[in-house]
Amino acid sequence: MSEEGDPPGGSASGSSPLGLEGPPMPLGKYNASWRKREPLVTRDELRRERASAVVDAQGLTFAERSALYLHELVGCDGLELVLLTNAHLDDHIPLSSGLVIVPCFLPSLEASSRLDDPLTQATMRMHERARFVYDGWLPISDWTTDALSARIKEIDEALSALALIDSIWYSWEPKYSPLASVASCFYVPATSMKAPDRVVKLAQSLPPEDSDALFRSIGWLSQSFKLSEPTACFLFCILAIEALATHIERHASDASPFAPARTSRCTKQDRKHWQESCIRDTMTLHLEADPIMAVESAYFYCVKSIKKLLKAHLDHVFAEEPAFRDLLFRRVAKEKSLSDLRHLVAHGTADPLSHEQREAISACLWDAERMARRYLARVLELAMQEPMLPAPSSRVIYQSAIHGVYTRRELYAGPTDMALLYA
Repeated sequence: MSEEGDPPGGSASGSSPLGLEGPPMPLGKYNASWRKREPLVTRDELRRERASAVVDAQGLTFAERSALYLHELVGCDGLELVLLTNAHLDDHIPLSSGLVIVPCFLPSLEASSRLDDPLTQATMRMHERARFVYDGWLPISDWTTDALSARIKEIDEALSALALIDSIWYSWEPKYSPLASVASCFYVPATSMKAPDRVVKLAQSLPPEDSDALFRSIGWLSQSFKLSEPTACFLFCILAIEALATHIERHASDASPFAPARTSRCTKQDRKHWQESCIRDTMTLHLEADPIMAVESAYFYCVKSIKKLLKAHLDHVFAEEPAFRDLLFRRVAKEKSLSDLRHLVAHGTADPLSHEQREAISACLWDAERMARRYLARVLELAMQEPMLPAPSSRVIYQSAIHGVYTRRELYAGPTDMALLYA
């Protein structure tokens, strides 16, 4: 609530300025109408100070920090959130956890709908993109750290169950945050396009198996930028390295242009003989005492020892740049290396609903991305004996004025309807 004692946006009914109905407005909600994102307004300096302290608070996830920030700044007794999903719900849904989600679009598009109406246009965009916008509200009564963490986790637990109905995806974000989200674009001069074009021409001239391996690796990196889930982005970046490294070490022919990047100088046939010998020796050593361990050891040490293979491969490829090799194996995120995090994700032991684990992985995304890009560049350098890729592009960041905190409502003149902001 604002310092005047009334929430922004008009009366406290369930109606919306866009003409849609909704459930009764809950007590303690900042916005007085559903489907609204009013700017944050307060002149109370004590509230501002308490909210500012949340920015530097330790041990909080982004979502927890955002909820506590809104609570301290305007006295909101819960978390207001934005839900995006391909699930089309024709009415508001109250869930057992107390989470309420309210559609920010017309329930149907009829011939009588006015095409010049902003809500009609926003609803059409949502249908075209299969990406529907919902206003969300989660009441919170206990603001202690552990209780807040458990309460917010209920959002993902509730929404993840949509996958049991059909191929439904979702993402959500706090409606307000002390760390405003920003959008980035990259300035790429026309001359910089010559380098990736050279790489494509090179790849197309390689033997089919080498060309496929290179494009597969580039594809993993490229696809990672399309994803919003940090865990998937992280894994795709690591796979960009592993895919090409495995091809070079195990499958590339002796005449391959990638041979200079190979750790071992032995022939492909020699490597096959070594694997067979390793399997026989390992099975002989462990088979009688522990058959299960014998099979596991033979598989992981002789056939699929990806970590051992990758470490030796990167030692060779980055012999003159050990800092890049160390990025993968140096312990960074709570005593876990990028390699450790990769195994947690790939083996299903990471918790995708844990904001703490997801943010730990998010913090390592930049390291994974720049290592994957540099690895591809280095392999191409070894293959062609010359630099193939340019320096990274300049990043330009844009931030919307809606993320500010105002002393007077009149200072903000931008849109407030969620359908228009997020469609």
